[in-house]
Amino acid sequence: MPQWTEAQQSAIDARNSETLVSAAAGSGKTAVLIEHVLSMLRTGGRVDRLLIITFTRAAAAELRERLTFALEKEATQDKHLRRQMLAVRRAHISTLHVFCHHILRRYFQAVDVDPMAKIGESTMLEPLLSRALDESMEELCESEDPDAQALVEQYGDAQIVEMARELYSFLRAQAYPKQWVEKKMADPAGTGIKPFLVLLQKEALMHLEGARQLCDQCLHIAEQPGGPDYLGPTIENDRILVDSLSEAVRAGEMLGGETKFPPRPRAPKGGEYDTALVEQCVELRENVKELVITARSMLPEDLEEARREVAATLPALRALINMVWAMDARYAKYKEERNLLDYGDLEHMALEALQDEAVRKAVSASFDAIFVDEYQDVSAIQEAIVRWVHDENNRLFMVGDVKQSIYRFRLACAGGPRRSIMTPPPICAPGRQARGIRRWSCTSLPRRRTPNPPRPERAARAGCTRRSWPPSASRN
Repeated sequence: MPQWTEAQQSAIDARNSETLVSAAAGSGKTAVLIEHVLSMLRTGGRVDRLLIITFTRAAAAELRERLTFALEKEATQDKHLRRQMLAVRRAHISTLHVFCHHILRRYFQAVDVDPMAKIGESTMLEPLLSRALDESMEELCESEDPDAQALVEQYGDAQIVEMARELYSFLRAQAYPKQWVEKKMADPAGTGIKPFLVLLQKEALMHLEGARQLCDQCLHIAEQPGGPDYLGPTIENDRILVDSLSEAVRAGEMLGGETKFPPRPRAPKGGEYDTALVEQCVELRENVKELVITARSMLPEDLEEARREVAATLPALRALINMVWAMDARYAKYKEERNLLDYGDLEHMALEALQDEAVRKAVSASFDAIFVDEYQDVSAIQEAIVRWVHDENNRLFMVGDVKQSIYRFRLACAGGPRRSIMTPPPICAPGRQARGIRRWSCTSLPRRRTPNPPRPERAARAGCTRRSWPPSASRN
């Protein structure tokens, strides 16, 4: 028997309605999960009444193997454990997508989906998504809508496509995408202003930290033999200025405006200095100035200016959102014509099915406990699915470490173990103009561009026959 620490044993013995084990990589979180399962089985629990979710097929297979091996060692003298060992192969140990597919095959009538629909490979789905995106882009460029024209005039084709893909992926990871957008767009200046400012502050601090490091490097050069030591006091003053600006940004102060640096002093007469070292110091100090100027240019003069910045992007933002909805409708149509589903469909349709009270009760009643391994890799919609299955009649046991999230590319809630669902980044936040660059959310985009060339007319526009994918929220 392994020697468990006090904290590990506490997690193994826990029988709360919800238990979250948050620990660093290599601390034995999965081993604790398995031991918790074993402790339930030793007291009469049934392995086929447990739902164990992880995030790769390989991890699910390994977890099943480890559980089987552990039961083998204890099953020789216990008939109940022997039966559980034989039942492990039928246990619900899988990825969340496999579990969602199981729900759809069993309760397909709740969402009107073909139970024989296939999960498409990326080589089949990506061309369909690209086609839907291209056609939506054509429609955008041909539109006379003022919002669409604003988007086309301000951003290049490649940038619009990139933004559309990023926004689509982000919204697909939300439990209720349309409701999320409606809430944000109802008061974009109000809901978007805080994350917008946080984003700008982070960017400004990165530049100021770079300036601080250059100051240190410059001082080091000035102090070398032959170095321009007469620049030392000036550089030290620069460093103090950078530090004070950083403190002000961390305090949430608006720093829009200009910074005046003291002039560079002349070299003392008769002094002998290494020309190369002098030039290095001068160049580094100019770089410090540029970083500070860039940092300050990112921040608004005041809150009203920040609100104006947010509001300025609304026409283009509305057009981008409408383009993404049109793209999704076309993509759904093309998948339906081929009887294909993607992983996002599995998640959203399973969530929709679970909002049927009869389905939810049936699924929840199938399990005495739900286990989620690597909880830090859970996205908002996956969190919602787990929450709909969990009720007062079963327990939820989760293990994870926010610092080792490997699925941030698919918008996992990296704040999961400390907050159930991470607050999503704003899609309505523009960026400050800094050195000709405009930042929108986390993407750097040019502020203006030359107009698009004329495009040939399409013979026909694709429509939508499939039901819209975001299910409506009916349960908190």
